Amino acid sequence: LPDSWLAQTLQSEDRLSPVRVFAPGANIVNLCGVSSVPQYLGLGPAAYFRTEFQAAFAMATDAEDYPGTAQAVQLDRLGVTHLLTTEPIARPAVGLQLLRSAPDAFLNRVWGRGVEPCFLYRINGSAGRLQSEPADALQQVRWLQRQPARVEFQVTTTADCVLRLADLSFPGWAVQVLNQDGVLLNAPEAKPVEEDDYHRSVTVPAGIHRVIWTYDSGSFRLGLLLSAGTLAVLLGLLLRESRMRATVNDRS
Repeated sequence: LPDSWLAQTLQSEDRLSPVRVFAPGANIVNLCGVSSVPQYLGLGPAAYFRTEFQAAFAMATDAEDYPGTAQAVQLDRLGVTHLLTTEPIARPAVGLQLLRSAPDAFLNRVWGRGVEPCFLYRINGSAGRLQSEPADALQQVRWLQRQPARVEFQVTTTADCVLRLADLSFPGWAVQVLNQDGVLLNAPEAKPVEEDDYHRSVTVPAGIHRVIWTYDSGSFRLGLLLSAGTLAVLLGLLLRESRMRATVNDRS
């Protein structure tokens, strides 16, 4: 999207630290190359349909600060770092910074908004996509790799803690924690923690460690094998039929 200032801004912000945008038409904003919430047209992971999150997605009236205290807590839990709106926020809460307001060549075409502006805000002080419990244990994070099936980062923690990555926790995700010498840590020093389905959590001791989340779904592999087997059978049948026709033609 070379003509979209929104995509360029979000991708620039995302290179510094992973972005998650609360925006209308969430699936559309995903095309900018960043994560977004909430669900779109009733489609999305079940975790995002919980009642506890609906208040976070409700915009305030002109007489209220946005986001309010309770809303800010829920947006933090979801790892939201930016807000995108089609109208200016009348009373932005402390820490909400307007990055830019302008028509966007991509979104305005998709939304049919003509030359109306959209408004992109950054939530300064957001907990971000990686959080710790206790909250002050996470001193520094360096993102090393972020792919759909692999997320890797290095952290410096001042105390033993639980690290929560604000990404959905599907069966098939596994985690490794390595110390500075590249030695793999085992339980109880480092072990996955099942807390909820909208975070992937792992215990990490104090110090500098590398955390690697990888996705390996057995059902996905089985599907690939079945598809490959079906294709092989079909090719075999086609080859057999071709040979039979060639034999009949030779005899005639």
